[in-house]
Amino acid sequence: MRHAQRRSASRSVEDRCAACLRPSGLHDGGAARAGSDPYPERAAPHLFLRRLSRQRFSRGRRARRPRRGRGNRAPTGDVVNSCLYTGWVRHRRHHPRVHDFRYRLFLAYLDLDELDHLGRTVAPFSVNRWNLWSFFDRDHLDGRPGATSGKVRRLLARHGIALDGGTIALLTQCRVLGYVFNPISLYYCHDAGGALAAVVAEVDNTFGERHLYLLDGRRAAAGSATARFRCTKEMHVSPFLAMDCTYDFELAPIGDRLSVVIVQHERGRRVLDARLRGRRRPLTTRTVADALLRYPFVTLKTITAIHVEAARLYLKGIPFLSHPGETAARRRQRALLAAGEGRREHAPAGSSAGGPGRP
Repeated sequence: MRHAQRRSASRSVEDRCAACLRPSGLHDGGAARAGSDPYPERAAPHLFLRRLSRQRFSRGRRARRPRRGRGNRAPTGDVVNSCLYTGWVRHRRHHPRVHDFRYRLFLAYLDLDELDHLGRTVAPFSVNRWNLWSFFDRDHLDGRPGATSGKVRRLLARHGIALDGGTIALLTQCRVLGYVFNPISLYYCHDAGGALAAVVAEVDNTFGERHLYLLDGRRAAAGSATARFRCTKEMHVSPFLAMDCTYDFELAPIGDRLSVVIVQHERGRRVLDARLRGRRRPLTTRTVADALLRYPFVTLKTITAIHVEAARLYLKGIPFLSHPGETAARRRQRALLAAGEGRREHAPAGSSAGGPGRP
């Protein structure tokens, strides 16, 4: 295993994202889903999703966004939608050996249109320059400078998704003392009415690779408070998990509590569930300073934990799998990028990402 902090990419985000993102084929409920939580108030993150076969988003308006009035209030009286989430991540492996771990952490939920304001009003925080806690545009998407908000909006527009003045908020870890490694970051894209129009999942692995996935909320069924969908695995992430996998993924509405759940199946067998839970706090100088005092090495802990848990799995006798190289989907994406094409790939309507009969 080797680790590389995100290296810069030379291609533009619009071309890269247009090639990497494929809107999902959606279905009404009925098949397996992440289901009830067997670990109340436990958590875990990082699983990576592609080609959705099933998904449901609430069309509720304001429930999808942190309630206004609960955030930091600027000197001008403007309410900040950005916030912190403090909580924990938990992974539990079920096969071929039981393996369980949990770590505490804090995450940023950043309204991307508020970054400049936060940089002026939150003392430990800076945008695109060093600070105790900092956000850099080049840590995301194409790895190049340039406003992340504009890149995401252009990406969505290329796929026919217009937010019409809505907001984009990024759930992620920021740099602590100049370092960050994010296994997964989520862009929550709301329209002007507050409905969730789309989510972009940005996945990094320890081989210096990144993959982007698009969840198109416009085609989702109404009536569920939690977004649910199934996908196939398209990028190598762990040397102890095969590529022939599917994921059942849940996103609870953004609010006072954060909940992300992913259950992984390999050839029909449940092998792993990952859970991320958090409690909302306003994003202010005081709360950021408190989080940094409580978790001063949170970003370094993320990459360290990945390697420590990998060593524990190896000692338990779980087979070590080499990097398999690119999947067919990733080869197609690379070809599209090389050709400079931005065409949209469509999954067949009604098809299952895992194939017929897959869980």
